[in-house]
Amino acid sequence: LAVIPCDISFRAIHINHGLQKAADTWSQHCSVICEELNMPFLNVHVDAKALQGESPENAARNARYDALVSELKGNECLLTAHHKNDQSETLLLQLFRGAGPAGLSSMPTVRKTGNSIHARPLLDFNHDELLQYAKENKLNWVEDPSNNNTDFDRNLVRQKILPLIKERWQQLDNSLSQVASQQQDCLEIIEAMAAIDLASMVTQRTEIIPIHALQKLSLAR
Repeated sequence: LAVIPCDISFRAIHINHGLQKAADTWSQHCSVICEELNMPFLNVHVDAKALQGESPENAARNARYDALVSELKGNECLLTAHHKNDQSETLLLQLFRGAGPAGLSSMPTVRKTGNSIHARPLLDFNHDELLQYAKENKLNWVEDPSNNNTDFDRNLVRQKILPLIKERWQQLDNSLSQVASQQQDCLEIIEAMAAIDLASMVTQRTEIIPIHALQKLSLAR
């Protein structure tokens, strides 16, 4: 923190999903760390129970991001610690679901969320690099035991599928990160082209798109 310009301030938000017995202990751990760093800390409890037909993973994720976005102020930027391995997992999960460019673009480094910005500054670093840094700097952290539960899709990809693939393709994380970046470029181009096409069809009645104008485009467009 000593090298960060003094006009930039930080605060930490911890989301307590209440899904594990140790959830309150984790909140306390975060509070202690922030106190040591002299950083403002906010602990937010959410209802992360899955609705009918919703996976536990999606329920927790939706509850977490809804809470984070609601707590953000207009001049704040949300920073999360997603890394290169997370990107690989996300891309594979989206691929298995049959996603298009929007899904395969995975996690952007920076995106607008509500009235604020969500940035992932660690996407270029892999898990082992971050773990080594944490050990060298004697950081104190908590391991979530549910990460070993392969009933969850992401954990299955992380614990079983990716290690097997990496036995042959050792640079897989770099390759998948590049694919995600290329898909982000593709998505940007697709959206820009769609905006151009839409603008060319605008009439005085903006709620209507003329069929004859659509028929002039290729099927994909």
